Amino acid sequence: MSKCILTYSFTLAIFAFGCSSFQTNDTVELDDTSTNVGLPQESTLSPEEYILWSGRPDNFLIREKDISEFNYKIKYLPTEQLILNELNKSGLEVNLENITRIGQEYQGMEYFEMRIQVNGFNDELAKYQTADLSQYQTRIAHMSFAMQRNITLSTELKENIQCKLFHFERTYGITPYTTFLFAFSKEDIADAYDRTVVYDDELFNKGRLKFNWSFENMELPKIANL
Repeated sequence: MSKCILTYSFTLAIFAFGCSSFQTNDTVELDDTSTNVGLPQESTLSPEEYILWSGRPDNFLIREKDISEFNYKIKYLPTEQLILNELNKSGLEVNLENITRIGQEYQGMEYFEMRIQVNGFNDELAKYQTADLSQYQTRIAHMSFAMQRNITLSTELKENIQCKLFHFERTYGITPYTTFLFAFSKEDIADAYDRTVVYDDELFNKGRLKFNWSFENMELPKIANL
C-alpha cells in the first residue's frame, strides 16, 4: 500500500468527508450529467477558502446516487486538496516549499474517495442485514481484498482503466458510512478530459453505477499566492 494513500486515509478521519458468495444482478447503468455547477467563481483560492469549498456538499467534485436505501457518493480529489489536508494534519506551514515537497508524493496518480451509506442505518455498513458472523466476515474480506476489481475508470480515449491503488477505511461503526480510497495512473488517463468511474456493486447487488466528470474547457481552482 502506498504511503501517501495511507496518509490521506488517516487525514480523512480528521476532516470527515472476488468472493464466490456474491452474485451480480442484471446490470443497471446510470449516468450523471456533468456541469460546471459548484465551481467557485475565482480561479484561485486561499488555503482556507479551498478547504471550505472542497468540503461543500454541492461542489463540482462530488457525484452522488441513491439506489433504494443505499447512498453512493464519489468525490474527485484534486492534488491541492490532498496537499492541504496533509499540511494541516502535519501542522506544517502552507508555503511553496512544503506544497512542492508533499505534492511529489501524489504525482502520477488521480485520486477518488467513495462513501457508501444505508439511509437510516447507523452501524457498520458490513453489518447491514447480515444473517450471521460468517456473512459479515465475507463482506469485510470482499471490501478489503476483492472490491478493487469492481472499480474501473473510462475516458473518451480509453475504457476499463484498472484501479492501481485501493484502501478500505474501516471505522467499526464510528461513522454511518464506509469510505474507500482509490486511484488511477495518470499515464493511463493521458490527455483525456472526461472521467467516468464505474463501480460494479457485487457487495449489495445494486448493479453498475457510473459517476461522470468532464474537465473540457475548464480548470479547477488553484491555491492563491503560491
